[in-house]
Amino acid sequence: MRMTCLFLILAAMAGSPVANAADLFDTKVDYVVAAYPVFAHASDLDGDGDIDLVVAPGSSHDVAIMKNNGDGTFQAATTYDGGLWFPVGLAAGDIDGDSDSDVATTAGDALAVLKNNGDASFQSPVTYEAGLWTRFVLFSKLDSDADNDLIVCGDFGLKVYMNNGTGVFSAPTEYTAATGDWLTAADLDGDLDNDLVVAGTLSSTIHVLRNSGNGTFPTADEYTAGDFPVSVVAVDLDNDDDLDLAAAVDMITTGNVLTFMNNGDGTFQSPVQYVSGVYPMSIVSGDFDMDGDPDLAVSNKDSHDVSVLLNVGNGTFQAAVSYGSGTGPGTVSASDLDGDGDIDLAVTNGESNTVSILLNLTIHDPGCCVGRVGDANGDGTYPDEITLGDIMLLVDVKFISGDCGKLPCLAEADVNQDGGADPDCDNHVTLGDIMTLVDFLFITGPENSTMPQCL
Repeated sequence: MRMTCLFLILAAMAGSPVANAADLFDTKVDYVVAAYPVFAHASDLDGDGDIDLVVAPGSSHDVAIMKNNGDGTFQAATTYDGGLWFPVGLAAGDIDGDSDSDVATTAGDALAVLKNNGDASFQSPVTYEAGLWTRFVLFSKLDSDADNDLIVCGDFGLKVYMNNGTGVFSAPTEYTAATGDWLTAADLDGDLDNDLVVAGTLSSTIHVLRNSGNGTFPTADEYTAGDFPVSVVAVDLDNDDDLDLAAAVDMITTGNVLTFMNNGDGTFQSPVQYVSGVYPMSIVSGDFDMDGDPDLAVSNKDSHDVSVLLNVGNGTFQAAVSYGSGTGPGTVSASDLDGDGDIDLAVTNGESNTVSILLNLTIHDPGCCVGRVGDANGDGTYPDEITLGDIMLLVDVKFISGDCGKLPCLAEADVNQDGGADPDCDNHVTLGDIMTLVDFLFITGPENSTMPQCL
């Protein structure tokens, strides 16, 4: 009977918000870089196990490398000849098979490729002809070999350069049906090759180009996307094992996020709209609250902030919460910068010539207890931190995913405190813990509970 009641409660209330974005990120820390940084990529550039940043300064001829000290703080930027004046696009990835991240930039009608020496220093750039107003560059595996190919997009459409395996690229194949300012690559139709998605800013469309399996893209589907879609990301928003799309869209007076749910075959449903900040520039995804589903972050140029939208768990989102950045933010990237297991943000600020680092405050320490026993997802402030989200997370860990990595604190997940000092998740998370939380929320009630606060 108790089990029946538990699952009836969960079924009735599934999909409720499980976290609050208001206190998810710390106040920004700014680092000065070369003038007008427009793009940043997060990658381990020097092979030391932490995430560094490579920045494209939009008013110079360089790329700037910011090495991580290992704790989410960064050394002063070192610059290298980027091969092109006024770069606007930037990519990082291993193109020559030596397991370090190389770099590509775009500007005007050209692109440049810089090979990493393995220590975050770079060889002289090699340039390739691109197309008029090339705005974005991306590395991705497009054919059946194991190397990263290269794709650019701009006013001319899209061009694909195949890698010969050593980081040297072929003459491009051009696709004129998909003009735009941003692109991403992902397997949208489940056939194990990467398709391409282009944010068509001037055409107000999202273009989807499905891969034939050999790195060619014979057709493009179009989806209406508001006024000016400026950025797009592919991620499984609703946990149904296919990749959906989320786009940042400039709506003149405000900004919006549009989500397009995948039908399972690489075609998409009509978008659902959410409000972000003013003049969005880029969008990224990451499980910022560590509840097992992907959230979204958007950089907003005219409101000088980053909007964070938390996923309810079914691909719908809570209202955006904003965090201050520098002046005139451009792109935002998401990665674990301080090595604590949660996802942080790095934002380029073109008008203040800085990169802002926003460290995630989610605690990911198996021995911690900072709020109250029972706050399994670590999202609250005493005394209101225990919610249905905590129950749902424990049910997921115990009976569905078995992934203890989703728990910020084992000490808080062990509600009835029967796991002792044993770090084994199976001993900490039991049906008894779940039933104790159900009793706390729905039967005895918080007002009559003796659930202890962490000291």
